[in-house]
Amino acid sequence: MNAPTKQDAHPAAQKAAPITWHIDDVEWTPLTGLFIRQAGYKSVVPPEFSNNAYSIELTTVGAGGSSPPHVEPWAHVFYVLSGSGEVTVEGEVTQVRAGSVSPIAAGQLHSFRNTGTDSLEMLVIYHPPRKRNAARA
Repeated sequence: MNAPTKQDAHPAAQKAAPITWHIDDVEWTPLTGLFIRQAGYKSVVPPEFSNNAYSIELTTVGAGGSSPPHVEPWAHVFYVLSGSGEVTVEGEVTQVRAGSVSPIAAGQLHSFRNTGTDSLEMLVIYHPPRKRNAARA
């Protein structure tokens, strides 16, 4: 992962947005604070594109990076694109790799950790869409 930078306007949210865009045109936003180490995300499909039905983010977690156990108010699904790690849901630890799908219900205690030497990259689909606070991603 290149050094994350603050995300500018998403191509889909710009005036006269393109029908198709490339993820390389979206800047990384670092995930910091209490919830995660060595990670960042890109908005793949922002909530306004789906009429606030869902949002999709590309998340990357560097080697040794993790999130502590936490609970969120929306359901989401981790779909692993590359790397290896583990996802813990309500105390049950599962090893994940490319192609793994981990659904997380709203209110479930969960965490994830990169156990490999390469970045763990996941698409994360949120329903309802995740609305991030600009002060703390």
